[in-house]
Amino acid sequence: LVSVLFLTSFFSFRFFLVGGVLFDYVTNRLGQKLSFVGHTSTLPISLQKLMRETEEATKNNSRCHLVLAVSYSGQNDITQACQSIAAKVKDGLLKLEDITKPLIEQELQTNVTNIPCPDLLIRTSGESRISNYYLWQSAYTELY
Repeated sequence: LVSVLFLTSFFSFRFFLVGGVLFDYVTNRLGQKLSFVGHTSTLPISLQKLMRETEEATKNNSRCHLVLAVSYSGQNDITQACQSIAAKVKDGLLKLEDITKPLIEQELQTNVTNIPCPDLLIRTSGESRISNYYLWQSAYTELY
């Protein structure tokens, strides 16, 4: 609960600033595109709305793409991708033989990044595990 309250306060403050001059600076001068991945439905509705508005307002910017992982879980990302594909098969929009690695990657939340899979993951904490982060994308990543 404390971490959710902290995140809510942090992002609310951040987006309060972004809603004014800073937002104009980021979008018009720096040309940054902002995207969010993760389980954001647990956040306050007002914050979810600000996040969607920010994504919409910056979607055509191409100088830099900042992806914020909010309550992101690699396991949940893969699960929701499978559920989405299963629903499309059930509805007749896809056939079983249509399910390929690129299709699964397309259904992942992290597909918004358009960034190739990482070659190297450096854990500054000294841990030698990926901790449920970018599970699909880290299949061949070297851990350091």
